[in-house]
Amino acid sequence: MRISLLLVLVIFISSCKEERPNVERLYLESNWSLLKEVDYSLISDSVQIPSTVHKELLPFIKHPFQENNEDSLQWITEEDWIYETVFALDKETLTKEHIALNFEGIDTYASIELNGHEILESDNAFLNWQVDVKAFLEEENELYVTIKSPLEIESRKATLNPYTLPEGNRIYTRKAQYQYGWDWGGPKLNTMGIWKPVYLEAYDDFKIDDVYIKQNFVQDSTANLTAQIKLSDKRTELLHYKIKVNDSLYWEQDYQPKAQEDEFEIHFEIPQVQLWWPHNIGEPYLYDIEVLVSKEGKLIDSQKLKTGIRTIELVNEPDEHGTSFFFKVNDVPVYMKGANYIPQNSMQDLVTDDHYEKLLSDVKEANMNMLRVWGRRHL
Repeated sequence: MRISLLLVLVIFISSCKEERPNVERLYLESNWSLLKEVDYSLISDSVQIPSTVHKELLPFIKHPFQENNEDSLQWITEEDWIYETVFALDKETLTKEHIALNFEGIDTYASIELNGHEILESDNAFLNWQVDVKAFLEEENELYVTIKSPLEIESRKATLNPYTLPEGNRIYTRKAQYQYGWDWGGPKLNTMGIWKPVYLEAYDDFKIDDVYIKQNFVQDSTANLTAQIKLSDKRTELLHYKIKVNDSLYWEQDYQPKAQEDEFEIHFEIPQVQLWWPHNIGEPYLYDIEVLVSKEGKLIDSQKLKTGIRTIELVNEPDEHGTSFFFKVNDVPVYMKGANYIPQNSMQDLVTDDHYEKLLSDVKEANMNMLRVWGRRHL
């Protein structure tokens, strides 16, 4: 029996501005303050996003990684905390038809208020939260994010349950589970914060929300792929789609849905495909793919991404010892050498691109060709 597996390629990219024809993106990454909610005392007025409460408190507390200091720092999780910022928008931006506020990651329970209007309640650290805020924006704006203690909320949920669940109250919260402590040495630092970027997207008409490239199969040196496209809202008009691969046009088509749709699939092929290989066998080649959508001859939006074309199989077949267990990459048996990748820091905002690059370089130098990404964590 052969079981096809999905190989996930994670690429860490840092960018300040995205070049898209119809979408203006404004990152709200600086000029934040952190306050203790109970008495509104200021902790820091120079917070950079991403941020965790524990990291911002480091100048004022005993370091949690030294001795048994983590035991004396559990009070931090029992408190509520406020992130606040002010930002300005020009009149041209305010005239856009849509302005969406995006939180790529909030840890975890939070109330978000913009110019006195409560716009969002978050309850999952793994979701991207997006809300249309055009009606609430002005030239000068105030944004408040009140992060609530997960312990109190978990306790309330537990009392509503007639029986006790395994793993304790942590089972009620969708956040990184290592923060509650873990057996590979993870300290109990159940932190909170805005752990991914925050930004505004201003645009007219509509935009591309997401593109996912699905690999269907590779046969006779030709890769069969599907681009799964998600638009910002449902459309009924005639739209023109294009796909470029390495800056060359590979596919284009007019499409008009019979009913309101915001999702669309494009099937296309790459002939004479150059495959992705683990570094110790061949080149880990990546294609540049761009999806473009136009309306009435005008380019509305586009998104670019990188993808590797490859197959990976776990081969379980009867043999003289019982059942085989080995991997094939692009139909070639590969001896896998690797490790379990766990969080590099309990305070994720302290991990920089340099840290990732150093670790992955060390992995390569150690002749590893596979990493198992431990699951109960941030990504």
